[in-house]
Amino acid sequence: MVKKKRIINRFVNTLFCEYRVPRIPVHIHWGYGYLVDEHGDEFFGIICVEDGQAKCIHVAPRDFSLFQTMNVVAHEFVHYLQILHGRDMSDAQVEKDADSWANVLCGKWIINHEVAPKTGEHCYGIAPIWEVCVDG
Repeated sequence: MVKKKRIINRFVNTLFCEYRVPRIPVHIHWGYGYLVDEHGDEFFGIICVEDGQAKCIHVAPRDFSLFQTMNVVAHEFVHYLQILHGRDMSDAQVEKDADSWANVLCGKWIINHEVAPKTGEHCYGIAPIWEVCVDG
């Protein structure tokens, strides 16, 4: 568990550093399997927003693998970028985009931190996640 926590912390730090956005707290609730919002709905991850501003991210990964936990963190981070750049969060496409871009961010991490040390092949650059919609 200690190694998993350390990797998740590095992943979170990498996301904020690469995208050069203001840091908000990311709370990982390791002992919880889900979070409940003010309406009683259950989620694996939630981004808290007040007055149109993202305040923090919460993730509940109790029974998740490392990759699944990273994916939930990345999904909420994509929402953070969407909010920062004024994307209409009521648009149904926002969730699809967050799912797709979360996979991209996790894949990039794996390439740069697991594949690259062995092969020397890195994945550079950042995508304009907040403005690019995924077809489908």
